[in-house]
Amino acid sequence: MRDKRGPPVVVVGGGWAGLACAVELCRHRVPVLVLESARQLGGRARSFRDGDRVLDNGQHLITGACSALLSLLATLGLDESHCFERRPLELLALHPDRPALRLRAPALPAPFHLAAALARARGLGRRDRLRAVRFGARIKRLAQKAMLGGIPDIAVDALLRQEGQTTAAIERLWAPLCLATLNTAPDAASAHLYLRVLVESFHGNRHRSDLLFPRRPLSEIVPIPACRWLEDRGGEVRLGERVQELLLRPGRMPAVRCGDLHIEARAIVLATAPVMTRRLLEHDRRLSTLCRRLGQLSQETIITVYLQYPPGTTLPGAMVGLEQGPGQW
Repeated sequence: MRDKRGPPVVVVGGGWAGLACAVELCRHRVPVLVLESARQLGGRARSFRDGDRVLDNGQHLITGACSALLSLLATLGLDESHCFERRPLELLALHPDRPALRLRAPALPAPFHLAAALARARGLGRRDRLRAVRFGARIKRLAQKAMLGGIPDIAVDALLRQEGQTTAAIERLWAPLCLATLNTAPDAASAHLYLRVLVESFHGNRHRSDLLFPRRPLSEIVPIPACRWLEDRGGEVRLGERVQELLLRPGRMPAVRCGDLHIEARAIVLATAPVMTRRLLEHDRRLSTLCRRLGQLSQETIITVYLQYPPGTTLPGAMVGLEQGPGQW
């Protein structure tokens, strides 16, 4: 990097968000130091070895709307096709007593591809489909009103009821999408956030609704390439360094404490989970309001079960939903 005078920007947390921040800083020739408490990078989207197999720490699905991630891959010099298999939107959900739900987006400009997919969806009745199409046509307008404060931030389930969605459409279509994108049940998830996700996925360009399935272990998509990219350009990444305290003293340079080590920083970025962020900030009275808000955030558990099928086993789709099953997908 061109300018190494003075201390670096310290990024606390080596997950995908922290690494993306560090890469952007480094790209603008800002000295950067990443501190990660674990012995490997990636946070909740990393890989680990189980015997002779490499598994991901949870299954993560990317969509074409993840423009910041795709831009990061380009910065790192990675070809999207080497990292992901891109497929047009197709949802398949199996039910023990009903016909399967199948929704497939045709090659039409957005948002007409969504309207056609909803109108032709199998497993939903005619009334269900018509109501879903009507809601799909209103998503962008509702999202704009939400952004301007024109509608209250109610639960997703309440919004869907207000918009006349049938029970079948909610249970088989909108609720699974809510769980998949927000990891929160519709009766607790934010309607404003849900509308934003739907707009980002289904408006602007039809390829934004594409599904991107990882072709390689998650650690090989961002964490490892980002670390190499940073170090090749003078950035520094330290593993096993747990930040125990932020030293934010008036009139003095900010610093972080890792055990007996004090590291000065021109700025500090916390790319950590809300619980850890609050723990690091709660000693500063100036940040009491922020800490109180962080304390109101709760976490939702994600459980991933890995199944190894006999050779030759095939599934009806790349991603299969399980209605009334032990898991969602």
